[in-house]
Amino acid sequence: MNQIIKITLDFLDKNNINYRLQEHGPVFTVEDIEKIGLKVEGLGVKTLFLRNRKGKNFYLIAINDSKRLDLKKMAEILNEKRLNFATENNLEEYLKVKPGSITPLALMFNEQKNVKLIIDQDLWEADLVSMHPNKNTATITLDNTNFQRIINTLGSYKIFPL
Repeated sequence: MNQIIKITLDFLDKNNINYRLQEHGPVFTVEDIEKIGLKVEGLGVKTLFLRNRKGKNFYLIAINDSKRLDLKKMAEILNEKRLNFATENNLEEYLKVKPGSITPLALMFNEQKNVKLIIDQDLWEADLVSMHPNKNTATITLDNTNFQRIINTLGSYKIFPL
């Protein structure tokens, strides 16, 4: 098992979070998931790491993987003039993960607590959610209670219908 997955699962276990784990080949997109025939339970989580125009405010946006995020609308919601995708260096500096493996669970590595989490209301209310455990070679599935508990453990967040 990959080291970052082990660290993530240890974090979940330490916080008494129940989950189901599926290990598989690397997947970067929803299309990749379909190609390998992976059965994703509940709603899949797509996570985007964004920054404001000046690169001072960082946002982790978690949405249902069947949705597309309107960056202009998201900027308005967050009272920002413009949002861009954060760089790969930003991703590694703030969240210690690689592109293609980011999930809300990456906030466990954000010791400065300077990344704001935004969650799609559909995910927050879903019976089951599935996401990578900070590496795209596995998927964990959480029921609603455990999803909300781990999000509360990770710090502050806002929920919006996205």
